[in-house]
Amino acid sequence: MSCFLLPKGLCNRIEKVVCSFWWGSTGTKRKMHWTAKENLFKSKHYGGLGFKTLRDFNMAMLAKQVWCFHTEPTSLISRCFKAKYYPNSDVLHATTGNNPSYSWRSIQNSIWVITKGSCWRIGDGNSVDIWKDSWIPSYKDFKVMSKRQDNQAVTKVKDLINFNECCWDNESLEGQFLNIDKDKIQQIPLVNTSIPDMLMWMQEPNGLYSVKSGYRAIKQWQTNNNHHPSTSYADNPIWKKKKKIWSLHTIPRHKTLLWRILHNSLPVRSEFSKRGIHCYNLCPRCHSKMETLTHIFLTCPNSCKVWFGSSLSLNFSNIPNPDFREWLYDTILN
Repeated sequence: MSCFLLPKGLCNRIEKVVCSFWWGSTGTKRKMHWTAKENLFKSKHYGGLGFKTLRDFNMAMLAKQVWCFHTEPTSLISRCFKAKYYPNSDVLHATTGNNPSYSWRSIQNSIWVITKGSCWRIGDGNSVDIWKDSWIPSYKDFKVMSKRQDNQAVTKVKDLINFNECCWDNESLEGQFLNIDKDKIQQIPLVNTSIPDMLMWMQEPNGLYSVKSGYRAIKQWQTNNNHHPSTSYADNPIWKKKKKIWSLHTIPRHKTLLWRILHNSLPVRSEFSKRGIHCYNLCPRCHSKMETLTHIFLTCPNSCKVWFGSSLSLNFSNIPNPDFREWLYDTILN
């Protein structure tokens, strides 16, 4: 997975096998899938189970090769790929080229991960293109908002630096950039203009790329593209509570049970009826009411005895229209 891009169809088939294994299916028996596949492969931070989406994980691993090619240009593998596929540029601006190997096509397809999530730390300014590269750390996409004019000869960041005083050249900035760009550029510190520019991975505090942070960034970009910022996962109170499951001080089996309760994915008889499976709907313990999540864990006489006899001494008989999942949200996960 770190050298070749797996086909989407193969990734989907593997993910289906993972889902079948999770729900207990075997070669001869197919078990019911109690919640959507998206909930299993969603990050725990957003209320999912945290399974890795293979295609995105594959892309994050390939991006690691791009990062190694860029940060270790003198290694043997980097020199071989550069000599064959991008002799006149760097790996971040490399194209597929003529007659590429499948390995290079796979790696070249992941370059966008590094270019989108990285920002240049300015040194001497020789390596950074003003108009094409990412070098404004306070912007979301790290690129200048100003458009290049046809008569502008300034292309590299070094043309904007006053090397004698180790600061930005205000005369060079004037008239070429929008005021907001000019202010953002002047806020970038020039610590040492004698060292080369360095590419920083902005998803890690140390500036170094890792497969974990690359995968997390890919999923975050997908989330931002699919949801309006005002309704994002991070701001949703339900998802905020669901992700607290994984920080509870209990064994993993209990956390998984709570996750299944909150996603209404336990095999209770009311859910069997909703899925068109005809069965005896009443609770097999008290035979008085339909077996639902709330009845099993709250209102069943046997459950009430357990709650009241525990060290919590809880009595749910006086609660009108109780709902077990709401009680979990309000009590345990707050």
